[in-house]
Amino acid sequence: MPRRYAYPFSTCTACGPRYTVINEMPYDRKRTTMSVFPLCADCAREYDDPAERRFHAESIACPACGPKLALHDPTGKLITCGDPLREARTALSEGRILALRGLGGFQLAVDAFKQDSLRCLRERKNRPHKPFAVMLRDIETLRLYC
Repeated sequence: MPRRYAYPFSTCTACGPRYTVINEMPYDRKRTTMSVFPLCADCAREYDDPAERRFHAESIACPACGPKLALHDPTGKLITCGDPLREARTALSEGRILALRGLGGFQLAVDAFKQDSLRCLRERKNRPHKPFAVMLRDIETLRLYC
């Protein structure tokens, strides 16, 4: 199985994150949010080899050397669980608001069908009318609602 199979932090080497991960110029891994994740030997070989497609792809990582999924409570305490993604999905289905930290910052997530949760997010963000972005599973689901 490929070593990056199902790794949630894979990025495109052609168009992956740039401005969202850069801390200072010039754009180089040591000046990005990825600097806290030293490359493993395999990733370092790809990063340093001009013949590799991941050559100087500043945001590359793999399960051995890159970020890992984790779930924290509102105080920042780590929640020990077998599958943080499944737990996050459960939290959303229960109407909780999640802050998702990615390589370039945070996104807030809420189940848009949970009106109380959506109202709470609007109050917290002081966005009584401005639309939020919506994510749907596929184009067929999109057509049901839009």
